[in-house]
Amino acid sequence: MRLIRRLLNLMDSLAGLAEVEQLHRRKITAGQVQGIVQMAPLASFGTFLSLALALSLLWSTDVRPIAIGVVTAIGFMQLVSVRAYWKSRKIISRVEGNPRIIRAIVVNAAIYGCLWGTMCILVLGNVAPNDLFISGILLAGILMTTVYCFRTVLQASYAFIFISGALAAFAFYSRPEFIGAFPSIALIALYFTVVPYIAFLQTRDFIQHFRGELKSQDEAELSNALLRQFEETGHEWFWATDSEGLLERASDELRSVLASANESFIEPTRETCLRLCDQREDNPLAAALASHEDFQDLKVPFVIEDVEHWLSFSGHPVFRDDGSFSGYIGVCADVTKEKLAEEKINQL
Repeated sequence: MRLIRRLLNLMDSLAGLAEVEQLHRRKITAGQVQGIVQMAPLASFGTFLSLALALSLLWSTDVRPIAIGVVTAIGFMQLVSVRAYWKSRKIISRVEGNPRIIRAIVVNAAIYGCLWGTMCILVLGNVAPNDLFISGILLAGILMTTVYCFRTVLQASYAFIFISGALAAFAFYSRPEFIGAFPSIALIALYFTVVPYIAFLQTRDFIQHFRGELKSQDEAELSNALLRQFEETGHEWFWATDSEGLLERASDELRSVLASANESFIEPTRETCLRLCDQREDNPLAAALASHEDFQDLKVPFVIEDVEHWLSFSGHPVFRDDGSFSGYIGVCADVTKEKLAEEKINQL
């Protein structure tokens, strides 16, 4: 058991999971499981088609009872995976996964490897010589498809590859006339080297991509927390636009004010243009946003329930590493009281 555990940990290290903290590890585990479950429809189509063809090839042989048993076992496991797929479709949000489920997936992959390896022995050892080539193509296709379906969990991929490969090697050995001794050895060698390497690359790419997503989520959560703290302790609201001037993010209070003043903001979406909130003919806010330069304390009037309100906008342009314009970030404050006080002073 210790040796198996060390092997599993080694594969985690190769895939880039060793340095992942526990909270992220559970989220990545959920993503790995989801990645395998999402392959159930593709795997089921290929599996049942291959099982039907393989059983038809073995129907008139002495191993038909064994073949029926193997086909039944594979079909049952595939139906279980399809059931898991349909259950997963009802889950809206991604949940954390228990790392122990990886062991269960590895065990399932090992069982799949035994069953498909046994099918290789049955098919290649009993079909007529004229059917050997098409049988080999059929089995190679389903083996590669199954490896791809386990691509998010390196341990599962390797368990399937090496168990099915060992049994397939025995099947090739029993029928040297299939493609010849040397080509058989070369084919098995490729299956034990190239296929594991491809599986390793697929798992590593998946883990790296998923870690990038989690990092972005953490940064977004931290940013939102800082913004909430900023708004709670200050008197300003946050906003941000993309390069087209479309409102990407805004404080809830700002969205509420905009929705009350302009019908186009009632359902704030990414398609909402911030410049539309300035209803004046010269629209200085639109001019400021088009300048791609800093602007400070730009006051914009709003009419809410026949009462004039004023908001003060300040913005800072954001540029990408290549120098292209990315959008604006800025703050906004309700300065209605200050504006009214200023007007009263001017009237004196």
